[in-house]
Amino acid sequence: MLKITICCFLLMLIVVTVEAVDPSLVLYLSLDEGNGDVAKDLSPGLNNAELQDGPDWVNGKFGKALEFDEGSRIWIQVSDSLHGNIFQENFTFLAWIRPTMLGDTWQHVWRSVNANDETQCTLFLNTGGFISWRGRLDGAWGERIASPAGLIVADDWTHVAVVGNDANYIIYINGEEAARVAFEEMEGEITDFYMGFDGRAWDERYSGAIDDVYMLTRAMTEAEIQAATLGVLDSIISVRPLGKFVAMWGSLKL
Repeated sequence: MLKITICCFLLMLIVVTVEAVDPSLVLYLSLDEGNGDVAKDLSPGLNNAELQDGPDWVNGKFGKALEFDEGSRIWIQVSDSLHGNIFQENFTFLAWIRPTMLGDTWQHVWRSVNANDETQCTLFLNTGGFISWRGRLDGAWGERIASPAGLIVADDWTHVAVVGNDANYIIYINGEEAARVAFEEMEGEITDFYMGFDGRAWDERYSGAIDDVYMLTRAMTEAEIQAATLGVLDSIISVRPLGKFVAMWGSLKL
């Protein structure tokens, strides 16, 4: 009788978990496939990512991850949910990164490109161990916000987050606010999103691993981002693939 009760409870929990999806979640790449050339988007938007030029499957912060080098990349096309003006509104970008080197000045963790090969909102990893969010405003490309140097170390996993809301851009490193500036609405009309080498004209490529990538169309709170660094973001967003039930709070992963 006890076993039946426990099984029913777990089944109910899984059903609730699958159904109670935050409507602002438009991209979640767990990168746990471990093989193949597609990274499945576990958000309702189903914005699956195409793996190009052979990024390697490696052990991640949680489960598996992808490691990029020598021009390998992820490519994601715009969609109704992950649309071309997404960074003109409230948004949150989250990811775990483990760079293998910090010597290249402009390593892009995430890059947005329009139909004219112009770079739009992009997250760079920079020499000195800091990240910067850059974008195009009134035709001018430039840095909009940057974290202090020395917060990101080669060969260590670091959680990075960029939040845009009606008032500010905010960068979080390992769940702690690292920088804040006034929000400015960047240009839109994005056609392609990349992680790793962007496959375009720029020789700016990220070297290292990436795990657990999220995009939301709302500004997450600091408490939510801190939860994400503990691997318990499903307590906020409540989505995880079937069969990936983990009972212990401290080790939850979507």
